[in-house]
Amino acid sequence: MMNNKYKIEFYKNRDLGERISAATDFLKQNWKVIYKNIFLGAIPLSLISGFALQFYPMFNFAQLGGDVSGFPENMFLAILGYWVVAIIYNTFLFAMTGAVLSEYGAGRLTEQSGWAELKGTMFSFFGKTLLINLILGLSMVIFCVLLVAFVFIVGAGNTALIVLMVFIIILLVIGLTPFFTLAYYPAYYAGKSASESIRIAFGLGFRNWGTTFVVILLSSILMAIVSVVLSMPHSIVSVFMMGSHNFLTFLLASIAAFGTAITVPFMCVFLSFQYFSIKEKEEGVSLQSKVDDFENL
Repeated sequence: MMNNKYKIEFYKNRDLGERISAATDFLKQNWKVIYKNIFLGAIPLSLISGFALQFYPMFNFAQLGGDVSGFPENMFLAILGYWVVAIIYNTFLFAMTGAVLSEYGAGRLTEQSGWAELKGTMFSFFGKTLLINLILGLSMVIFCVLLVAFVFIVGAGNTALIVLMVFIIILLVIGLTPFFTLAYYPAYYAGKSASESIRIAFGLGFRNWGTTFVVILLSSILMAIVSVVLSMPHSIVSVFMMGSHNFLTFLLASIAAFGTAITVPFMCVFLSFQYFSIKEKEEGVSLQSKVDDFENL
């Protein structure tokens, strides 16, 4: 355990303010070990992302005058490459942050904890995160495709129906966000399978929709502020350079990508403490643990 520092309880029934405070205390106490291990993977991934970002089509509109037909033939590969890197990057950030939290909860985390101690847990969480994202992503795609197909079959050319469909999709995304964002944590901290983790998160998110949404909103605002500050130089330079690329645009794009490594761990920690608190409130995890320890004496 971290030397000369009190251990923060995970499973404790806290109100919203106390959850945010406990998450903040955890970050203050463990930010060095979190970012030491995050940056080892984030720096090369940021450089790769920065390179891919330069060729992402949206940054070439100025050069092409908005003419999509002017995009190179490998535009699809540029888009695919960027999103593959982005998925790997974000998955790693959640998995490594979750691994640090898991080691801390087990009492094994020290200031010297590095990849040797964390890689096993991190890669396990990485795989679970990818699988959960795949299940949720495919479910949303299938639903949206069916909804679009229904609208065009039943009311092709009906503008009002198309607007209603778009509105339903937007409401669905907003409504399901608290469920989706909690989906990782039963897999991380309770050893559940991907499908079981999603099922548990759906129930927890439904019963605690309001507080979970507030935590997501606060985390998203923080992420947006950091993202805007770090990405603005790249956006400005890209406009003035009319879509051309050089070492400066690569460097600025890499810095913009690196902002993700700073902000995502915040969201993961805040949502983890949201999960811990509502699990304790509903199931008394800490009390059950004490009972089990007593029975094992």
